[in-house]
Amino acid sequence: MAQNRSIFANLGVLSGVALPLFIGMTLVSCAGTDSSVQTKVNENPNLFRAGTAVEDTLASRMPEFARSVFKSFIDSVPGEYYYHATDGIIDTLFQKEGEQYKPVVFIAYGSINGQSNYELKKGNYSFVVKDGVLAAEEDFPKYYKEYWDNGGLKVIATGALYRNDQGNTALDSGSAVFYFENGKISEQSDWKDKHAIAYKVWNESGVLIEELDFPKHFKGYWDNGKTKNVLTGILYEANQGGYELDSGHSEIYFENGKINQQNDWKDKKLIAQKEWNENGTLIKEVVFPNYVKEYWDNGKIRQMATGTFYRDNQGGFSLDSGRSEIYFENGKINQQNDWKDKQIAAHKEWNENGVLINEIDFPRSYKEYWDNGNPKAILTGLLYWDDQGTVQVDSGHSEIYFENGKIQQQNDWKDKRIVTQKRWNENDLMVKDIDFSKSAKTYWDNGNPKTIMTGLLYWDAQGDVLVDSGHIETYFENGKIQKTTDWRNKQYIKQKEWDENGLLITELDFPKSAKEYWNNGKLKTVLTGLLYRDNKDDQNSFAVDSGRTETYFRSGEIEEQNDWKDKQPVASKQWNEKGVLVRELAFPQYIKEYWDNGKPKAVLTGLLYRDDYGGFHLDNGHSEMYFENGKIKGKSVSKDKQLVARKEWNESGVLIKDLDFPKYYKEYRDNGTLSFESEGTLYYDNLRKLQVQDGSQTWYRDNGKVWIRQIHKRKKLVSKMMWNDDGTVTKLQ
Repeated sequence: MAQNRSIFANLGVLSGVALPLFIGMTLVSCAGTDSSVQTKVNENPNLFRAGTAVEDTLASRMPEFARSVFKSFIDSVPGEYYYHATDGIIDTLFQKEGEQYKPVVFIAYGSINGQSNYELKKGNYSFVVKDGVLAAEEDFPKYYKEYWDNGGLKVIATGALYRNDQGNTALDSGSAVFYFENGKISEQSDWKDKHAIAYKVWNESGVLIEELDFPKHFKGYWDNGKTKNVLTGILYEANQGGYELDSGHSEIYFENGKINQQNDWKDKKLIAQKEWNENGTLIKEVVFPNYVKEYWDNGKIRQMATGTFYRDNQGGFSLDSGRSEIYFENGKINQQNDWKDKQIAAHKEWNENGVLINEIDFPRSYKEYWDNGNPKAILTGLLYWDDQGTVQVDSGHSEIYFENGKIQQQNDWKDKRIVTQKRWNENDLMVKDIDFSKSAKTYWDNGNPKTIMTGLLYWDAQGDVLVDSGHIETYFENGKIQKTTDWRNKQYIKQKEWDENGLLITELDFPKSAKEYWNNGKLKTVLTGLLYRDNKDDQNSFAVDSGRTETYFRSGEIEEQNDWKDKQPVASKQWNEKGVLVRELAFPQYIKEYWDNGKPKAVLTGLLYRDDYGGFHLDNGHSEMYFENGKIKGKSVSKDKQLVARKEWNESGVLIKDLDFPKYYKEYRDNGTLSFESEGTLYYDNLRKLQVQDGSQTWYRDNGKVWIRQIHKRKKLVSKMMWNDDGTVTKLQ
């Protein structure tokens, strides 16, 4: 593996292939036995002496390889032997020594019924069999072998083995060889103190692809056998695995054999580098901490930096002090920068035509130019870099120009704020003039004044100048006055506004009065007394706390008059356009409404109250409603906000509703005949609907006969009867 790093990011080195851990070999304790010595045969009925017909029959049931291991031990070491069997399956071989029996060979099966997968242990020797084929063997701590399914060798490790934290077998010191399934060698490695000190790796075609001689060198090869990367010097093992250079030289090659990179390292840091493209053209070179150079693919310089470099937090190279230059692909210079203490102290930039487009002498001046060479912006004084990496003025002077060379803007700065500003349009006419301590003026493109602000000014969050306390005048483009406003503590307290014909349309003297006019000059609205702003987000909206409001029709006739106290109307009169009074209020005594002919429409007298929506209702008192012809329409009496008596008539004078709460409620048809009645004890439910607590409800047919009658007791329906037209009962419940 290789970790490439550009000029401005360290170049990495190649890491080798780590030797995989060997397969762990774990032997399960045999059923009915342990590793202790048994003293008497008759203490365990599952022990059978080897060499007898019965015991030989048991041995014949064992897998062939396991039986051969058991037999080889019996044949090679003289003595008396006993098998231990559970359910007819041998799992241990014991050797008799005097009166004691010592376990010498174990077998553990992968499953109770199957015998094709098992492990054998004989002293330091261990064997693993899978699907009846030897998969691994070990003589701990001398060697370890692992096999492919075809019986070919897969891994062999010899030397000093150990068990790692996972319980697997690994190599401390010695050598290991890995093979492909086809028998060709895959990897060969030498180990010391649990670390690989030398190895070689081949692909399946037999081509060498990696080799290591730790800590001297590492080489990697492409599959075509050509060199891929080389590390020589002093290597170390990286935290992420693999190997990197502490001090020395590394090279990287393209697959075609051409050099890609050369790097020199010291104390795990890159100190020199060269890089080429696939055509053999040098595209980078670094000598740390002296210089960095990059080239275009055509060989011309792309950028270069000389001086004193440092490594930034990303591992790249940046200039502390010195000079950097950037070039276009055609060889012309693009940028030139002088650095001091990791900051640009001087800068020049050109376009591809060789025209200077900006220059910096930090922190004294900044100049920017249009592509035609004319100045675009000039900043002088004490400069600083903002969070976006742009040069700004702390205290000093700035100028902005149109592309034709004419001045567009002049600003004087103090503590990062504009204190004076002048701005012109392309016709050389001034459009803005600010002296922040005194005034701010804007002009129309024809030169006429647009806005004049005087007094104590401030900058809002959007960078606009506004008046804290003082005076503002705005003008129409034709030069006529549009509005005058006096401000105090960022709120306007006096204002006059005119239309383009010079007619006054609004005037304010806060908190005393506010007036609005129709465009014919006549009054539209008048507010007098103690005013307040009723919407903090809209300073144009005013209301009366205590005082009077009047509104007028366009004709000049009064439309409405209201007296206010604590932001509530306490007296009010309204007229229609003919001058007829249509509504009057004297809160909380009465409210009266009139038809347009002047006759009464509705009258509420007594003690009034306001609901949550601003409507008026009777708490205690009397109300009357009239038809437009003057005839009575309804009378009612309220007590504690409840209707206790009510009568309603139609336009013919016939009584149609009659309430005497809580005794009864009746409804009549237009011909005067009774249609419904509730009698007994009535009450109002939560929806203000009239209900029967104890009593009856009766509905009548047009002929006057009873149709339905319901009896209620304790607010519950207890009986209901219905009659036919002939008076007979049709339903009873």
